Amino acid sequence: MAFQEVLKPLFRIAKHYGVPGHQLRDSFAQSSVEFFAEQINTSEQRPASAARVAMYAGVNRAEVVDRITRRGAAAQSLARRAQALSELLNCWHTEPGYAGVYDIAREIPYEAEEGKPSFVALANKISPESDPAELLGDLDASKCVEHLDGGFIRPLTRAYVLPPGDVARIDRMGKVLINFTEAFARGIVREPGRFSALAERTLVSDFPVSDQGVRRFNDEVRDRGTRLLTDLDSWLTAQGGAVASDQGTRYGCGLYVFEDVSSVGRSPIELDELDSGEGSDLSPEPVVVDVLENVSRHKKD
Repeated sequence: MAFQEVLKPLFRIAKHYGVPGHQLRDSFAQSSVEFFAEQINTSEQRPASAARVAMYAGVNRAEVVDRITRRGAAAQSLARRAQALSELLNCWHTEPGYAGVYDIAREIPYEAEEGKPSFVALANKISPESDPAELLGDLDASKCVEHLDGGFIRPLTRAYVLPPGDVARIDRMGKVLINFTEAFARGIVREPGRFSALAERTLVSDFPVSDQGVRRFNDEVRDRGTRLLTDLDSWLTAQGGAVASDQGTRYGCGLYVFEDVSSVGRSPIELDELDSGEGSDLSPEPVVVDVLENVSRHKKD
């Protein structure tokens, strides 16, 4: 599939939010610089020179240095906030003092004495650089918690869901695409010394589905999928002592409903006022390279 086909969903989001083309270009350049720098660091076990990264990413050396520096400043981005909220909810369901039997989260006050469970204490543990009040506001906006009598707070979900229209959703889309394509690439490249046979399972309907049908299917996947991921998360947490490693990396699995647009094919593209005069034929002439002829010519020379 062409690279442009993969980027079409991102272009649609950009058009919806009125994001100009230069911002998309900026995002691609930032991702390219980070990708090639990380690949050199990991595969060659040495720092990446700005010149080499610039050659691979198609930017100049000064831009490489600027973008790597800018990456450190992005630690306080909305995406980081979303990650902190996700970890906070998970710990609320698993940490001693916050979770009861069967990973059921307890109701806790916003603040409490030192050493006792509270939302402020949990927020400071998970994300000490964040304001607990702002984190709670985000959870309220996403309807992830409810406020009870006596000032107690109870989570309604174990997974943080970004509010509709939140710009962090775009960043999240980028991370999902990166994780998916990286897992797919690993299965093809089969890098030595790393486990590469990562699970991949896909379900596509055998027949076209109506709008009402996809709503029902989406509800079913959301219900069953949430239970499955919650069960897997509990299992993974219980395995932490046996499989955790400071030299390892994070792994996960995702579940989503998609429209099988790849099987439909490309839509026709129409151009206004196409020149019908000389040179209007847009069909490219085939280019033939006779390797043997070139070799023979070099030998004669």
